Amino acid sequence: MNYNWDLISNKGDYPHGFVEVFKTEIKGKNAIAIINYLAQLGDNDQKVVTTVLLEGDKNSWTENVTNSILHDAEDRIKSA
Repeated sequence: MNYNWDLISNKGDYPHGFVEVFKTEIKGKNAIAIINYLAQLGDNDQKVVTTVLLEGDKNSWTENVTNSILHDAEDRIKSA
């Protein structure tokens, strides 16, 4: 993980689908990652939708920081 994320909410269960919401502060601005694990419904592969919310002007977030945030989300998904 590139940043320390706080779990602020989680609901649901693995076979029926669940959501986790994480928050961190990077350079004084909040970043929120919402990871929605969809119900499997007979599939062997877990389907996942990830949403990242960034506070402030889009130009204040560098490509390196946003890539690191997405890698953190990927690491969390792989460990679920």
